[in-house]
Amino acid sequence: MTTRTPAITVRPLRPTDFVSLMGRTGGVGWWNGAKPSGRLGGDSSGSALVASLLERLLPLERRSAWVCYEDGELRGFIAARQRTGRTVWEVDSLLLADGNMDEVSWPLLESLTEEAGAQGVVKVFLRLSEDSVLLPAARRVGYTPYLRETLFAAVHPPIVDVELPGLEPRKRGDALDLYRLYASMAPVRVRQAEGLTLQEWQDTRDRKASGPRARQWVLRSENSVQAWLAIQKERRTGFIDLLAVPTAPTTDLIRFGLEKLRCQIVLCLVPEYLSLHAAMEDSEFTPVARYVSLLKPLAVRVPQARLVPASA
Repeated sequence: MTTRTPAITVRPLRPTDFVSLMGRTGGVGWWNGAKPSGRLGGDSSGSALVASLLERLLPLERRSAWVCYEDGELRGFIAARQRTGRTVWEVDSLLLADGNMDEVSWPLLESLTEEAGAQGVVKVFLRLSEDSVLLPAARRVGYTPYLRETLFAAVHPPIVDVELPGLEPRKRGDALDLYRLYASMAPVRVRQAEGLTLQEWQDTRDRKASGPRARQWVLRSENSVQAWLAIQKERRTGFIDLLAVPTAPTTDLIRFGLEKLRCQIVLCLVPEYLSLHAAMEDSEFTPVARYVSLLKPLAVRVPQARLVPASA
């Protein structure tokens, strides 16, 4: 007896897809494999699918969301958001139904990547759990791991007043100094992925992390930047981002951020090249998850040259 191959169909999201999903399952049995920085503290189950689908029904975002059907049944959903630069995307939702995840995830990733290239996107980022079952599918489409990160969390962290001489609010003209700090800390493979120039690096920055809701400070010593601290708050959860040289007072910087946030839960995503683990533990953070970031570089499409009649 011959085993029939399931019919897989991938197409852009339509409003009827949301209605179909809710009518059949209510979002139960779905999970989000993508781990964008803005959603690390959120739910990765069916409720997250419902919220993501609602967001993608907005007209401006339909062009960056796709669904996958298997034998007429909705099996997957993928969406990407623009980072700071218009030519850089990040996969912020890769929601799948329990079952044949590999055969559903790779055509979704492939469709998103093809559309990104058609729109002039040069980089697509994807973050997955370190042990994600989706890693083989991502590699199959050409996504390459370049960075590992650890997520630290603190529940009801202690609030301590600290004095930090040289710490001042970030100014608009600090961008080059901050890039130099980043370039001095990040290994070559990370800089190649995220930006070998100031403009490339700014384009790949997460929009929320560098947006108006983020509060940022710079620690200077003898006219050089020693650390960059950024915080933001969403409901009861706070987020800390810290980039610092090994000699910087990292524990005090983290405690300063906690004092400004005053949140019940605080998260901090630490890349592997930063020595912040001891400072995290000193501030009563514990590691709760490990991730791997992947990059799919896309070729820039150059318009084909063609002959035109010479003007008279």
